[in-house]
Amino acid sequence: MACIATALFLDNFLYSYIIPILPVMLEQRLHLDKSETQSATSLVLSVHASVAMVTSPFVGHFADQIPSRKLSLLVALGVQLVGTMIIIVSLSVPVLVIGRSIQAIGGNAAWIVGLATLAETVGKENTGEALGAVSSFFTSGTMFGSMASGFLLHYVGYRATWAVAIAALIVDMIMRAVMIENKKESADQRTAFDTSPGDMEAAQTNTAADEQVNERTALLGSDASSDTEYQSFLMPQTPNADDHDDDPKLFNSTNNSRPDFPSSSPPSPPPRPAPIPSASRTPENLYKFILTNPRALTALAAHATSAIITTSIDTTLPLHAQRTFDWNSAQISLMFLLLQLPSLILATFMGMLKDRIGAKHLTSFGFLAQSASLWVLGAATQDSEVGGIVDVIFGKEMREKYAEKITLVALVAMGILRAFTSGSALLEITNVMKSFQSPTANSPNSSSSPPEAENTGDKPPHKKSNNKMSSAFSITNFTWNLGMLLGPIISGVLVEKVGYYYMNTGIGGISTVVGILSGVFMGGLKHR
Repeated sequence: MACIATALFLDNFLYSYIIPILPVMLEQRLHLDKSETQSATSLVLSVHASVAMVTSPFVGHFADQIPSRKLSLLVALGVQLVGTMIIIVSLSVPVLVIGRSIQAIGGNAAWIVGLATLAETVGKENTGEALGAVSSFFTSGTMFGSMASGFLLHYVGYRATWAVAIAALIVDMIMRAVMIENKKESADQRTAFDTSPGDMEAAQTNTAADEQVNERTALLGSDASSDTEYQSFLMPQTPNADDHDDDPKLFNSTNNSRPDFPSSSPPSPPPRPAPIPSASRTPENLYKFILTNPRALTALAAHATSAIITTSIDTTLPLHAQRTFDWNSAQISLMFLLLQLPSLILATFMGMLKDRIGAKHLTSFGFLAQSASLWVLGAATQDSEVGGIVDVIFGKEMREKYAEKITLVALVAMGILRAFTSGSALLEITNVMKSFQSPTANSPNSSSSPPEAENTGDKPPHKKSNNKMSSAFSITNFTWNLGMLLGPIISGVLVEKVGYYYMNTGIGGISTVVGILSGVFMGGLKHR
């Protein structure tokens, strides 16, 4: 899990690494005019989300075709390395955009494959805890990336700054190369989550691959040691027993010429059922299934809203703090530390809590409370000329005196509340997919496979590497990148048109709607 968390952290780290140093690159290395710097900056930063949105479905599809997660992660890392090298040596905006696009494809692949690997590695009962911890960790990569590059560029220069990014990529490659993949795909441990019906039947008969598959071997062939003892007790066999009865309902006796008995005649211990899901348990059209499932749709909306809130703060708060409070870059960096640190500390605990009681109420509360915090963040500096509620209640002098402190308190509250919503969408999508793909315990097919599902041995079962989990996470990644793309656009337009206060109020309104939807449609209390 540490390897996956590091991969996702590095993706966000590289995404934000270029942000504080991009103006310097454009003006000093690419020699752009200062009047063109802002438009070029917007182009370079927005291309990451755009490319990730377009490539997410394709990346998820191809990742499902590669049996090894390790190989998928190494390929993703190689693509990121190529993109980063192009960014470092670029001397024109088009080349810089190409490098950023390649970097986005690699980071997108690492994100999708990493989340799918994490979902398959941890048990369903611990998914929330794992996703909560990892989600907080990789989200903090955005903060550390921008902080590190800004300080490094100031103190050690351009080349040394990018040398740190390359070194991080190499370390991550080594970690992925030694990553231990989940070995739950053995014959007697394969589950319905990553196994098709044909694979399950093949696993049951793995110890008797050269024998004819009949009713006797289907019931007793899954546990070699216990079944051998049982058969020896029931009917001792001699080494000369070479014949196999063609009737699947009979088994041969090797003592004298006694007739064959039906397999149900002798007393036997209760058979161990071999749950085999029906073919309908795997969605033929995953995208249609996700987009018509209210619970999954709500999770996607929550995921996009989290991205919108995050990027709206990243886009508007630094400039707002600089103009309003005259904060320098170091103070702004510490401001983001206050925003990230609480969620980083609380993420694991909140994930454990979601595993126990479900994500519904925690996520709903988190979004509703975030909307209030966003309002406070904007109201702290709201001008009374536009009818500031705070000024009416407490007075303009009081608000101006404590505006900085109110802003910092609102940021800490936002950081705490992020832990309530962080990872909830990923947890919901994971549980939706696992619930859909797992066999129903009480279904007729749980004890034995239907005749039409029997593996007759004519054709080998088709193996599905990862059973569409990567494709499912490609959808969540698409919605996250959609939020990353819409956040700066919405917040930037609102700040210019109606001001910082109403921008925060508008984003808070979106958070309120998603909080209500989460309380209605997300998964609730887990009954164990």
